Amino acid sequence: AEAASRRTATCAAEADSGGSSEFIICDVSLQRSVVELAAHIHRRFVCCDILVNNAATAGPPGREATTEGVELVWATNVIAYHLLSLLLLDLLKSAADGGRIVNVASDYAGGLDVKDVQLQANGAYTPHRAYRASKQANRILSCKLDAALRAQHSRIVVNSMTPRLCQTRLAEIMGVSGGRPAHEGACTAVWLATSVQPAALEGGWHWRDEARRRCEFHAASAEEASTLVMLVEQQIQQHVPDKILTWMSCAEDGDCATICSTAAQR
Repeated sequence: AEAASRRTATCAAEADSGGSSEFIICDVSLQRSVVELAAHIHRRFVCCDILVNNAATAGPPGREATTEGVELVWATNVIAYHLLSLLLLDLLKSAADGGRIVNVASDYAGGLDVKDVQLQANGAYTPHRAYRASKQANRILSCKLDAALRAQHSRIVVNSMTPRLCQTRLAEIMGVSGGRPAHEGACTAVWLATSVQPAALEGGWHWRDEARRRCEFHAASAEEASTLVMLVEQQIQQHVPDKILTWMSCAEDGDCATICSTAAQR
């Protein structure tokens, strides 16, 4: 009821300002639901100017898998971000400025083990570890996707950002208090999505309060980043065209153009 009330209030505020909003229900922990969302967007719109991936979960006390067999935090915080981004690339390419993808990550990121991304090992899972690892994956995949798009001479830019600690239900569930109001945490994401300043038109960065830096996780291990892409691709490959996955995985390889050309001839 509370969520429905907020949706109604948001739509009313948009209408008062001359705009409009449309809410579409999607269970982002399930790939089939994300695919349905992308299909709905394709039916309704001819382009997508901005995609902000923000939906996330802190994770339950004990490890849980979705009905599709994927660990819940990984499915929600990582797979959904990347899958929706890839499924909407054609609409983003049709945007006037090439389109922008903003992935909400965190400075709390860390601890990702690419050998066990779903924390299946005995004793590996804790809610905090699952969340931190998922946010590290968000940051690495943002860099990899941006690099892949640049290799294809696309004008789409991809960045990750941190809202810092905010007063949200997510923080409350994780047992963290304090922080700033949620609307302040959203400012950087909104700026990246809408600013005409040159810095906002460059991709491949991690942002904090409109200050950018190279993502230390992506820079630390190219092999780990490539392994992560491969693992995520394996999980979503049934939903994404082969040609997209091919150029994603070869984004930073010297033979990228050759591999992509070969894929196009299949």
